[in-house]
Amino acid sequence: MHQQPAYSIVSAGMIKFLGLFMPTMREMVEMLYQYSADYYFDSSKFNQHFNYTPKTPQEIVDELLAEK
Repeated sequence: MHQQPAYSIVSAGMIKFLGLFMPTMREMVEMLYQYSADYYFDSSKFNQHFNYTPKTPQEIVDELLAEK
């Protein structure tokens, strides 16, 4: 889509500090563990049982852009 992503990185300490003033950031503190390690998902049993073939992210983006 020819756009550069705009983002900034916030440290765990800053999230804890912001949690003093912002309820959303306060909740984020207890979820920080999710960002400290990679996840590995295996859906092969589900796919086999329901005869499901997942789409790649690129296929999904292509479909979304084709709808417009």
